[in-house]
Amino acid sequence: SCAIDARDADATRERCKTLVGFIREAWHHIPALANVEYVHGWHIDMIALHLEAITSDKLLDMGKQNRLLVNVPPSAMKSLLVSVFWPAWEWTQNPALQYIAASYREDFCNRDTSRMRDLVGSEWYQMLWGKDHDVGGKIVRGVQMDAVGDSRISNTAGGWRKGVPFGSLTGDKADRIILDDPHSVDTAE
Repeated sequence: SCAIDARDADATRERCKTLVGFIREAWHHIPALANVEYVHGWHIDMIALHLEAITSDKLLDMGKQNRLLVNVPPSAMKSLLVSVFWPAWEWTQNPALQYIAASYREDFCNRDTSRMRDLVGSEWYQMLWGKDHDVGGKIVRGVQMDAVGDSRISNTAGGWRKGVPFGSLTGDKADRIILDDPHSVDTAE
């Protein structure tokens, strides 16, 4: 059990105010990662800072594009960071956000949607953000899942995440579009 008292919950929420803090706290609450050691690297700090700037609209406020292209080697945590942890973290602040996540392989889409589903549905996440909570003096509606699947999840605040193969991307609208490996090495031409 991961039962925590109110003081521990407040301290955990405080550590989770940054995306990197959230990742460190949330890592072992995804069953697929439960036995995998989290190894932090400087690239995670840089990617997370840029994603936080997107979340806070800092880039738009500066007249810049609200986009990010991440080029890191395979197994450097790009998919987990951008497609799983970031949307789950954003839902702690605004559970109405909607995401479309596309990849060239449907199994990658389903893998990351399922990992986000497992994290948001975890006892840990629900204890901290499942009920209405205060974020900087603003009451944010709790994140309660209402539909769970391998390719689409949604919550009772109107937020959802849908994983689609890259070729199926047209026709939908969302607050965030995440393109994770839109081309395979074999078909990049």
